[in-house]
Amino acid sequence: WNEIAIHSSHQQRCENYVQLAALVSKTRVGEVRRTLRAIILSTIIRPFHMWAKQEIVRRNPGKKAPRRVEGQIRGELLIKFVEQFRRKLNRAKLSISNERYDAIKKKLIDQNEKTSARYTTENMEKMKESLEKSTRRVTKAEEAAGFYDKTVMMSGGISFKLLSMVNSCKPCQAAWKKRKYHVCRSERCCMAAIHAELKQRNINLSKKQRCGLSILEKRHMLRDDEAKRIMVDEGQGFDSKDVKFFVPKTELAKSLRQLQMEMMNKEKGIST
Repeated sequence: WNEIAIHSSHQQRCENYVQLAALVSKTRVGEVRRTLRAIILSTIIRPFHMWAKQEIVRRNPGKKAPRRVEGQIRGELLIKFVEQFRRKLNRAKLSISNERYDAIKKKLIDQNEKTSARYTTENMEKMKESLEKSTRRVTKAEEAAGFYDKTVMMSGGISFKLLSMVNSCKPCQAAWKKRKYHVCRSERCCMAAIHAELKQRNINLSKKQRCGLSILEKRHMLRDDEAKRIMVDEGQGFDSKDVKFFVPKTELAKSLRQLQMEMMNKEKGIST
């Protein structure tokens, strides 16, 4: 019986089936094994202790019943008790038909017959029906408390922290050192991507701004515009600093996705 599951057989920890199920479930055994263990504990282990104490008193009339049955006598009496239990079990099996016996056995050992399996099937059917027919209704309690942030990969966006001079092409880096503007159409160049995105969003920079503003300042302008777009779509306000990425609208910005993947892999310690 002790091979069914690791458990404690102290009386104060097994007062009823609710505590029993919780105790055994912590051992990560399945519902079938939990059922078998509960039956064994209730029909053999607990009755054995009461019977064993009475048997010791019967053999030694002048002595009080011990608090616990221990030592060699425990093993001897357990074997005797199990033999008696087996005879009762055989008589019970003979009193019912084979069909009834098979039905009881299936109810105990078939996972599909368990209550959890029935609830799982019902919930899966409801979920399947809601996915096929219509969108599941979201209750007020399930709604996000504020702005909920999708991941960069889910939205197909580009992280703002990727946009730096280090990730720009060498001609753009040289032009920035001289505070000059370099017309760049190179892929995987962050400075070129920012200029293209700002132009696409109707944010026109003057010649002085193109030459004098750093990539960080231009990145802030792009973030503010992205925040405005999200505010309109979501219908609620939030701090623009909470915006961690933008959804690219130009091909130059989309070309940074591979560079972003390399940056994310590097942060995770993944070598490609």
